[in-house]
Amino acid sequence: MKVLPIAVAAVFVATPAAHAQLNLLNAIQSAQSAIAQAKSPDKPDIPSGAALLQQAKGLAAQQVWAQKSAQAQQDRAQELAEQQAQQNAFLQQQQAKADAGHAEGEKRRRETDEQYARAQQEDARRAAQAAAQARAACPELANTKLGSGAAIVTCKNRGMSEQQMMATIGDGPTAAQAYGAAIVQDIYEDNVTNPRRGNDVFDYYAKCYQRGTPCARPQW
Repeated sequence: MKVLPIAVAAVFVATPAAHAQLNLLNAIQSAQSAIAQAKSPDKPDIPSGAALLQQAKGLAAQQVWAQKSAQAQQDRAQELAEQQAQQNAFLQQQQAKADAGHAEGEKRRRETDEQYARAQQEDARRAAQAAAQARAACPELANTKLGSGAAIVTCKNRGMSEQQMMATIGDGPTAAQAYGAAIVQDIYEDNVTNPRRGNDVFDYYAKCYQRGTPCARPQW
């Protein structure tokens, strides 16, 4: 048997130990590399089962929140629609009441106007009847040849009262009644007895009536 040189034998003896040390070194480097990779921002960790479960829970929560938000918006829209419908119904009721009140007011106004017109007609009828009766008491009032002023004086001289004479002008135009009343009043107050003087009084106020101006009260 040949004896290996000591150096060569040492190499063979040292080889298993070297392999063990090399394996340990590789394991340490692999661990360090794994740690570095775990800490490296460029290479994120693969999510674990717990992380995936947490992520799923987050997505589910977001979906639930979105559904609740949509439902809340739908409920709010429905609430606003109901409020608008109630407001519209209230406004329609108010408008209906206003229309009814307006119609009732128009009805009352028409009734008042009709009553006033009937009263005016009745007053005119009574005035015409009274005037006809008063003129019938003194036929000279219808004598156009005598003259209106002279006819008034003539009837006055025959005993016709001032009140009766005033009634004879009650069925004439409203504006003319004021001048007619002034004629009668002057003749009776100044006790005009001359029929011709009565025509002077009438002519004086007739001119004022034609001009549409008031007349100063003269002494007759």
